[in-house]
Amino acid sequence: YRKRNQRGDPIVCGVAVILAIPFLFIVLIISKHSIIATWICIAITETLLSSNWAIISDMLMV
Repeated sequence: YRKRNQRGDPIVCGVAVILAIPFLFIVLIISKHSIIATWICIAITETLLSSNWAIISDMLMV
C-alpha cells in the first residue's frame, strides 16, 4: 500500500489497532460465559496488535 500512498504504513498500523479494540472489549465481556470464544478473541487481538511491529520497525529504519 505504500507504493500508492506515502502515508500507507501509519494508516495500516492505525487500522490494525482500531480493529483490535472491539475484540479486546469482547474478551472482557465474554470471559465469564465462554472460554473458547475468549481465547479466540485474544488470539485475534494479539495478531492485530503484533502486525504493527514489522511496519513500525520499517518506518523507523527508512
